[in-house]
Amino acid sequence: MFLKGSGLRSLLGAIEKLHGPGGLERVLAAVPEDLRPELEKPILPVKWYPIGYTTAVHAAVRETLGHGEWNESKRLGHEAALQDFTGVYRVLLRSVHYDTIWDRIQVAFSQYHSQGLAEWVDRQPGCATGVVTGVVGYNLGQWLSIAGRCERLLLMSGAKSAQADILESTATSARIELLYFD
Repeated sequence: MFLKGSGLRSLLGAIEKLHGPGGLERVLAAVPEDLRPELEKPILPVKWYPIGYTTAVHAAVRETLGHGEWNESKRLGHEAALQDFTGVYRVLLRSVHYDTIWDRIQVAFSQYHSQGLAEWVDRQPGCATGVVTGVVGYNLGQWLSIAGRCERLLLMSGAKSAQADILESTATSARIELLYFD
């Protein structure tokens, strides 16, 4: 299982934006030593990285910034989405209907992940339930980061409020519920 480097780059950028260079240094110091050289590069190549990189980063966030809790990963997902969707992408998000957003989230998942399927099992006005299957090696931090990105996408597309909850998660799948108010 692999993750596109742009997703990893925006995660590291979110850590630095919210916690400063010192926060990023603490996280990187807590990542296994064999992964650090790639993560510490000043410019992270946009290539496929083993999922273990983001697994390790989220575990390090939990340890260093999250006080033993996973919730900081959701906040980082919010910020990472802001970094991912800038300029014209942000303008486009404001101009499309939520049904299009739901479809685009499914497509975006496959652009960031080498495996897995994201699909909506229920879509109604004000809420949607999605299921991601066929991935390997995810921890709760990664799922919360995805939930944070989904919330931010809804807010960027015009929702006044949005909440994404992980209803169930394993290393290979998750069920996510999104609630939003226009």
